Amino acid sequence: MTELAKVAPSSLLQRTRDLATMSEDELRRFSSEAARDRDDAALWALTEAHLTLHGSSGSRVSNHTLSAYRHAISGLLEDWQGENLLRPSRNAGVLWVRELEGRFKSASVRVHLAGAKALYAAFRWSGATDAAPFADVKVAVDKTPSWEKRDAYTSTEVHWLERCSEGPTLLVILLGAHAGLRVSEMTALKWEHVNLGDGTLRVVAGKGGKSARVYLTPTLIQALEAVALEERSGYVLPCRSRQAVYERLEVACRQAKVKFKGVHALRHASGTRLRDETGDLALVADHLRHSSLDTARGYAKANNVQLKRALGEW
Repeated sequence: MTELAKVAPSSLLQRTRDLATMSEDELRRFSSEAARDRDDAALWALTEAHLTLHGSSGSRVSNHTLSAYRHAISGLLEDWQGENLLRPSRNAGVLWVRELEGRFKSASVRVHLAGAKALYAAFRWSGATDAAPFADVKVAVDKTPSWEKRDAYTSTEVHWLERCSEGPTLLVILLGAHAGLRVSEMTALKWEHVNLGDGTLRVVAGKGGKSARVYLTPTLIQALEAVALEERSGYVLPCRSRQAVYERLEVACRQAKVKFKGVHALRHASGTRLRDETGDLALVADHLRHSSLDTARGYAKANNVQLKRALGEW
């Protein structure tokens, strides 16, 4: 392991600065040695620095993105045991992605591919190689419509989860099924972001690092108000990791005799219920903070009750 990778500086910018201030020769040598030794920590330090310097989000790159890319690079190192990282064989990149398609869903494969591309962009930045084994590689089109893959808790299931839960577990359920928060947004939510007076909360760690205002339901406001005043400081949830949230919801599902569908299915439940009650996809997109209305269109296909009802009147 290289000397730089042995000690992890305290901040993202400091880690980036340590590499960015190296001479061209030093950076090339650091990168080449990391590739030769297949040094996971050093290769990640290189990738992270390049993302921070030249990525579209700069130093505001989300922890979720960093974690996903690091996982992807670790997976590449494990799968490419026989490959020379600086001189990979001609079809190594596309073969790896095709193998991933047999193991993961398309969304996960795209994240792995993005992480691998980030690694090789960093290699080229460092001057260690001009190789671009993933430059023209694309993930195969998944022909399964998005609405057929979307798994949401039904209104009845959410009702029973609420009935059988209390405290932080109830907040997890309501933050997902009412406010439509992602799990990363739940764990990052602080009391200073919650305004019970006007019934809103502010998401400051949303997807892509975006911030947004979210309106609260009366039930969620009541659950938040039930938290003792002296406890309303710091983070809203005691769960400090995604896994802790998953485990808490999984226990709640067992107690309520509801099939566990994951935490994100709570967010889908929020969008589905709002669509059913309003029929307005623009409101769904606004509440779930979708970047475009096209993303919300999946909810138009998730349930064809309205279509059946309309045709039944012909």
